[in-house]
Amino acid sequence: MAFKQQLRGLLGSLACGVLLALQPAAAEPTYPSRPIRLIVPFAPGGTTDAVARAVATKLGQALNQSIVVENRAGAGGSIGTDFVAKARPDGYTLLLGSAGPLSVNPTLYPNLPYDPTRDFTPVGMIYTSALVLVTSSASGIASTADLIRQAKANPGSLTFSTAGVGGASHIAAELFASMAGIKATHVPYRGSGPATVAAVAGETSFTFTGQTAAWPMVQAGKLRALGVGSRERSAEHPEVPTVAESGPVPGYEALDWNVIMAPPGTPETVVRALSDGLDRILDDPELRASFVQQGIAIRKGTAADVQALMRHDIAKWAKVIKEADIETQ
Repeated sequence: MAFKQQLRGLLGSLACGVLLALQPAAAEPTYPSRPIRLIVPFAPGGTTDAVARAVATKLGQALNQSIVVENRAGAGGSIGTDFVAKARPDGYTLLLGSAGPLSVNPTLYPNLPYDPTRDFTPVGMIYTSALVLVTSSASGIASTADLIRQAKANPGSLTFSTAGVGGASHIAAELFASMAGIKATHVPYRGSGPATVAAVAGETSFTFTGQTAAWPMVQAGKLRALGVGSRERSAEHPEVPTVAESGPVPGYEALDWNVIMAPPGTPETVVRALSDGLDRILDDPELRASFVQQGIAIRKGTAADVQALMRHDIAKWAKVIKEADIETQ
C-alpha cells in the first residue's frame, strides 16, 4: 500500500513537471521596461551635459521611458567612461561619449582601463561642434593676436582652464599654444562648466569651451569670444573670426563631438531600439533649432561611422600629443 502511494506521488510530480515544461516561457519585458541612466563623464554645466539633458528628454519620450542623466566626473572623463564600459550590457546604462575620453585619453593615459574601439557598443552619433576660444571681458585681451602677443611678451604668465586633463578643451588649448609658439600654464577643472566659470572670474587667462557654454556668457557680456575652432566662421555668430584667421594660427582646428555608447555585448535588439529612437529625435525640429542656436551641427551616424570617427581622431590626436610633448599632470 505504501509503495502504491509513493508511486502515485512520483507519477503526480512527473505530470506536474511535464505540464510546466509545456507552458510557454514568460516573455522578457519589452525594452525599455524601466528608467535608463545616461552617464556624462564630466561635471554639470558644460556642453556635453547640456546635450545629454536635451537628448535624454527627447529620447525618453521616443522610447516611452524616463532617461536620467548622471554625472560621473574625473580623470579627463575616464572615470565615467570606464563605468559604462564595465556596466551590465542590458541597455539601462549608457554613455554620452565625447572626443576627450574616446580619442585623446588613449594616448594620454598609458594604463587607460578601457579601449574605446573594443569596450563599447556604438549606438549612434549626435553632433560635431567647434570649440570657442574665450577670455574674461575684463581681461584686457581684445583678440587672438593680442593674446599671443601678451603670452610672448611675458612667457609663462598666462593660464588656461580646461574640463580636465585630456579633455577636448585641454587638447585644443595645448594644440593652440604649440601652433602659436607660446607657453601657458594648464589649470584643470572637473568639467567645462567650472572651467568656463574660472575664465569668467578671471581666475585663468583663457579657455576653449563648447558653444553651448560660450555664447550665453558672451551675450551677457561676461566673456569675450576671440575665435572659433572651425575652418569657417559660425553661421550663427559670423562676427567672431576663426582662430586660424585671427591669430593668425594657420590650419588650426578644434572640434568636439558627442556619441551615445552602450557597454560591450549589449543585445542587438536593444541597440536597434536606441539607435532608431536617436535617429528619430535628431530630426525633431525643436531639438534641431535648439542645437543650431548653440552652434551645434547635428551629425547622424551609424555604429560604423562612430568607429571610423574614433579611429581617425585617435590617430590625429596621438600625433599632436606626441609632437607637443603633452603629458598628464
